[in-house]
Amino acid sequence: MSRKFGVATIEKEAFVSILSRSIVLAALTVAAVAVPASPAWGQAYPNRPVRVIVPYPAGGAGDIVMRLAGQHLGELWSQQIVVDNKTGGSGIVGTELAAKSAPDGYTLLLTAPDTIAVLPNLFAKLPYEWKRDFLPISLVASMNMVLVVHPSLPARNVPELIALARQKPGQLTYASTGVGSYPHLNAELFKSLSGADILHVPYKGGQQGMTAVLAGEVSMFFLGESTAAPTIKAGRLRALGTTAKKRSTLLTDVPPIADSGLPEFDRDVWFGLFAPAGTPEAIVRKINADWAKVVQGKELREAIATRGFDAVSNSPEQFRAQIERDQDGFAALIKAIGVKPQ
Repeated sequence: MSRKFGVATIEKEAFVSILSRSIVLAALTVAAVAVPASPAWGQAYPNRPVRVIVPYPAGGAGDIVMRLAGQHLGELWSQQIVVDNKTGGSGIVGTELAAKSAPDGYTLLLTAPDTIAVLPNLFAKLPYEWKRDFLPISLVASMNMVLVVHPSLPARNVPELIALARQKPGQLTYASTGVGSYPHLNAELFKSLSGADILHVPYKGGQQGMTAVLAGEVSMFFLGESTAAPTIKAGRLRALGTTAKKRSTLLTDVPPIADSGLPEFDRDVWFGLFAPAGTPEAIVRKINADWAKVVQGKELREAIATRGFDAVSNSPEQFRAQIERDQDGFAALIKAIGVKPQ
């Protein structure tokens, strides 16, 4: 009995030893496969076309930026970048669609602060929340805006416009593309810093607002430089100042508003790339690194500059910090002008 017991014990111990070695070997095998999985995934990316949702109309600033960026990024990847314009709901429709897309790196979002940093301050509830639903990848481009007036307005610069508005409180008007839009917030910032009393006239879109200021129906409008430049150069609109402190490369003779008596006025519009939350970090890092390479190309930088944009890049961490600062800044401005979340 004792011998049989000894054999059984030896067999049991041998079995346990073999089983233990098998478990360890399996664990090591899994670890060996799992550890390089994320970098390998990033290195192999992309192996098929990449779709970028742009929540703005074709031909608009965001669309122009992404098509130029996509052309050069696609050349680096040897893959097609498909720009998918999904408009509606002040950019909410396309942004929500991107948030609900598969987190595999093959659907991205290019958007501006309005959908990410402004709308959360205007709506009590949105179908997405950027901190939860998106991973910031990189800034792509920045754009200056320009304050324009109808040529019949007796103001040839910002100080003269402020003086005129003070002489005629409530008689001057400004166009916007709706409450919370960039033209609206820029004009309200202008009013706040200058003390001018100017009446808000909202329109459904940029084209309607531009038509109104061209016809002299409203006194002033904040427009994107690339949109405004042709009419300014044709003499149909007068440019008084640009919104960013950095002087424009497209409208070189137009001074920044900050240099015209309002030193705190500094607003540009950025466009940035986002991935749905859950996208592997290796892919996010690869897109970021590849865009940083592309943005150094002279051809891209010149092509973007001729359309009124600056090609830029930064790290995901820097981009996230900038969005947070912008959201806080817009929150303060929106509160100051008395707009309550819907």
